[in-house]
Amino acid sequence: MRNLLMNGLTSREIYRECLKEKADQLSSKRVMEIASNIEARNLMDEDLSDMANQLLPSNALSRGSPSTNSSKSLSCGWCGGRKRCRRQECPAKDSKCNKCGKMGHWGKVCRMKNRAGNVKTRVHRIMDSNDHDQSDEDDATSVDFDSLNTFPDPKDPHLRPLWFSDPQKSDIHLIEAEVDSGAGCNTFPLYVYKKIFGAAPMDRPSVIIKAYGDQPVRNLGSKLLMLHIGKRILQYRFQICDVRKNPIIGRQASEEMGYISFPPVKQPILLSKPIVQEVYTITTKMQATEKISAKKPSLQHSTRSCHH
Repeated sequence: MRNLLMNGLTSREIYRECLKEKADQLSSKRVMEIASNIEARNLMDEDLSDMANQLLPSNALSRGSPSTNSSKSLSCGWCGGRKRCRRQECPAKDSKCNKCGKMGHWGKVCRMKNRAGNVKTRVHRIMDSNDHDQSDEDDATSVDFDSLNTFPDPKDPHLRPLWFSDPQKSDIHLIEAEVDSGAGCNTFPLYVYKKIFGAAPMDRPSVIIKAYGDQPVRNLGSKLLMLHIGKRILQYRFQICDVRKNPIIGRQASEEMGYISFPPVKQPILLSKPIVQEVYTITTKMQATEKISAKKPSLQHSTRSCHH
């Protein structure tokens, strides 16, 4: 079965990646896993290229007027409306696409007819024909970004896609994270951790977290994650906190991922020499008399002998 899959591959990249595996460990399941990860990575490259000119300003709280090209790009990726819908308010949130069969978007905006069409054909070509009869839960193990709209919501300008994986596993997960240029660490909510990693043990907390006003935040543990940015893989530690909000990407990780940028700090140049001015103080007549008397040397009477 494995040899049939290898012979049927149309992607040289997938074929070369399979050749790097040991022969006794390369099963048909492993071939399908490699193909899914490579195709997902290629989709991420294309999504990130669309975001190349959409960096957050150095001050995350500043608001600038979006450019004309950005406003055109912010159409809803689920229903095709002129304005981006919130997920729960979008009319297509419970609809089933008539092109790819997935829930949450309409066929007119489905990426299946564009770049993802050939990708899906190649990936599913190496799967058994019985896979079509399996449940949607089994299909959820494959990485799929067809319905993802990576352009930031104008109402939530600090949300960005975060692709991550466990260092011990090859599955790539996707979630919306908040970019915080003032955060000194990265945080991950406990409810998301349990949903993805289950009861997997955490590492010890590596930092003490304080919110605004020096209010302490309970840090339950930490987790080392692999962040996928195109073909780059970054390694960052996230602190697990019991909060109901999005994961937070701190200043250092956000800058290395390309989500924010800071202007270089230039050394100040001395253009003119400092001017020293004398300072005059007003003294009273009594103070002046005391200073003079203090400096006046004492008179000593000396006797001199005279010779006649």
